[in-house]
Amino acid sequence: MRGLKKTAMPIGFLVIVLLSLCGAAYAEKQWEQLSYPPLKEIKVPEVARYEFDNGLVLFLLEDREFPLIDVRASLKAGGAFDPADKAGLASITAVVLRNGGTESFPGDDLDVYLESIGAQIELTTENDRVIINASFLSEYDDDILMRLADLLMRPAFPDDKIELAEIDEQTAIAARNDQPFDIALREYRKVVYGPESPYARHTEYATIEAIGRDDLLAFHRSYYRPDGMVLIITGDFKKKDMKKRVERLLGGWKQPGEPLPEPPAVPEMQARGIYYAEKTDVTQSTILLGHLGFRVDDPDYPEMRILNEILGGGFSSRIMNEIRTKRGLAYMANSIPGYAYPRPGIFGAIAGTKSESTLVAIQLLEEEIRKVTEEPVTEVELERARSGLLNSFVFEFDTRSEVANRVGFFEFYGYPLDFLAQYQQGLREATPQSILEAAKRKIHLSKLSVLVIGNKAQFAGSLSELGEVVELDISIPEPPSKLEIPEPTEESRERAREILTKAAQLEGGKETLAELKSLKVETDAKISMQGMTFNIFSTEIQLFPDHQYGSQVLPFGQGTAVQVFTGDAGWMKDPRGLQDMPEDQLVDAKADQIRDPIRLLAHYENMDLQALDPIEEDGQTFERVFVRTELVKDFILFFDKEGRFVRMDYQGKGPQGPVKASMRYEGFTEESGIGFPSTVKLYHDGELFLTSTLKSVEVNPEVDMTIFEKPSE
Repeated sequence: MRGLKKTAMPIGFLVIVLLSLCGAAYAEKQWEQLSYPPLKEIKVPEVARYEFDNGLVLFLLEDREFPLIDVRASLKAGGAFDPADKAGLASITAVVLRNGGTESFPGDDLDVYLESIGAQIELTTENDRVIINASFLSEYDDDILMRLADLLMRPAFPDDKIELAEIDEQTAIAARNDQPFDIALREYRKVVYGPESPYARHTEYATIEAIGRDDLLAFHRSYYRPDGMVLIITGDFKKKDMKKRVERLLGGWKQPGEPLPEPPAVPEMQARGIYYAEKTDVTQSTILLGHLGFRVDDPDYPEMRILNEILGGGFSSRIMNEIRTKRGLAYMANSIPGYAYPRPGIFGAIAGTKSESTLVAIQLLEEEIRKVTEEPVTEVELERARSGLLNSFVFEFDTRSEVANRVGFFEFYGYPLDFLAQYQQGLREATPQSILEAAKRKIHLSKLSVLVIGNKAQFAGSLSELGEVVELDISIPEPPSKLEIPEPTEESRERAREILTKAAQLEGGKETLAELKSLKVETDAKISMQGMTFNIFSTEIQLFPDHQYGSQVLPFGQGTAVQVFTGDAGWMKDPRGLQDMPEDQLVDAKADQIRDPIRLLAHYENMDLQALDPIEEDGQTFERVFVRTELVKDFILFFDKEGRFVRMDYQGKGPQGPVKASMRYEGFTEESGIGFPSTVKLYHDGELFLTSTLKSVEVNPEVDMTIFEKPSE
């Protein structure tokens, strides 16, 4: 018995281990041999179609399971129809149409009403269309549909909502270079469609500034029209009743006199090019390569969909396996399928890789694309991709609303209503040889253009090894000036110098200021932003003429931030890490030095100045001097009745984009014969943004030069 006890547990354990190993081996061996019955044919419920005399197309599908109604409308009113000098008009029109409401029911009242009944109405702008989505309880169908019809035909477009929409657009412009992936997609559309194409166009401060209420009214009149609209309604109603209701509300909507504008044309495929956009604050490159693609109704579409899955459609794709899994070169690597419904899309591949492996990643992407044009895919790859695509159809029709929306989508873009059935059949009939032939027709290796967003100083090699490099300027143009400044005269120039001479004398004299070697200033600042107020303690050390060190103790215990600028270069360090100062912030640092009061008063003779007419504000008269400089726009200096420099206005940057900035100086104190303001207030668009209180100042202190040296990582 003693012997049995010694062997029983090891034998039992061994059996368990063997069984588990066999099971694992069996599972590993058998997964490819599993067979599944063919998917049942998808039976799509019939969606009723009606077309009114005014051209509006209506689709209705009853769904009585819940007391809900879903509405979707598509109109040919997308961003591609924006005038070139007013990019953003389509988006602003849609936003203000919804948020502004109508004369009889303003947008704010509409928001309150919809929230009270658990309903929603939303508008989304795409390149080709505006989409209106609404959902609500069926008991409110009459009222909501009436509100929708009123919005479509009689929007109010109030000025205050236009202003808010434009601020949102400007905020987006200010942040558009934050993410390399967003930059790559934006710039690659220019590469493929051409920089002037409506399909590559994007907003600028100037195009938003150019948009006024009359433009919204004109755009609405031209593009919000019944003959350019497809309306889909699904839910708890009777078709006969709903058709009558819609016809009563929208059947009288008149077409404009002019025909519906045609969508802009797509250019021919561009020649191969190598494009680069500098972004120095990154340690990784975003790579995009490809060329013009094709429409979804192209005969090769089923084969190219399968090919995309195999080439770079997921974690088991060739590109992902080769570049990420095997070589560890990319955190992101995918193919771009190349198709779109309204126009040819973009075919190609995209990858994100560390800077030093940029060229290797490009070569690997090109190699994987080349292979699919020379060798058939394997049967295993084909079946896996085909099964995945066919199985995904389940999710196209899991609600009756999605069924109706899909039918309306095909109607809007001019596709046959049985297009999905045709596509399914194309997937089933595809073979390795037909996929290879499609790849040869659709992929043009000699025209694959390459775009890289990154820091070329960190590349192992040069992009010029691939061909001539076109460097793209992705900087954001400043807003246009709204000032009307008269041409300078010799008298206005001389008067400006007299005003600055007097102001410099009040602060210690031009010569004293010019002889300053260094300065250390400590301040306590209170910042008001987005409804919050917080304090920042700052130390600034200046070593004239152009070295500057700034340190801020951040609020909420976040640590310390340091910025260093040395004339042409700079670096930054905060709790997130250490980095070189980005190019746009280098420009801002140079602009800050131009606006520095001490430098202004010490070196005004080297500046282009012009006296303007005095103005009166708040019972005071101010002399004004306009400063012409490329780096600071709308730059005006203000001087009180004693001649003291008390204010400057300029075009600045706020947390949400460009602002009209106004810096006010109050309560001067003297240190070593030089006057310093005790309080500085900064206003953004008339609102107080920052109040800085002087804590201490040292004139000509000894400066440790090591503070300007960039620390090691």
